[in-house]
Amino acid sequence: MSLCFDGGKQALQIEEQLASRFTVNREHYLPFARDERSYEVHREYIDVQFVREGCEDILLSWSLRTQEQPVFDPARDIAFYSKKPAEDLLVHLRPGIFCVIFPFEAHMPCIRPDKHVETVQKCVAKIPMSAYIDDPLLFTRLFTPEVNTKMR
Repeated sequence: MSLCFDGGKQALQIEEQLASRFTVNREHYLPFARDERSYEVHREYIDVQFVREGCEDILLSWSLRTQEQPVFDPARDIAFYSKKPAEDLLVHLRPGIFCVIFPFEAHMPCIRPDKHVETVQKCVAKIPMSAYIDDPLLFTRLFTPEVNTKMR
């Protein structure tokens, strides 16, 4: 079950907490057209995706779970689907919005919103699923301003 949060004024603090505890990959690119991307899925890591500058769309799909499973690359914790579903859920990322994508949830990040071409500076925090299993309130602590200071 993917989650989206508006970090608002707390966005920088949330980013700092993520970076202090987990690997955060920083990317800089021009978003792609939908037909240039494929859906991907992970097994071991939860993605927390957010942009620092610019905007992009992420497509989410649960119907791909019933299709043939793609070849998985365990070293990179990723697999790509060759087919695209008829329906998706669109998440529009802009600064301050965080999208949490759990393992086995097919998603297509880095999509250009409409014909809007703008460079994106994006971060993807990679949270081991084991960290969430050990602390099921991890995201509550992370995204609830009044308890941010109590995050382990």
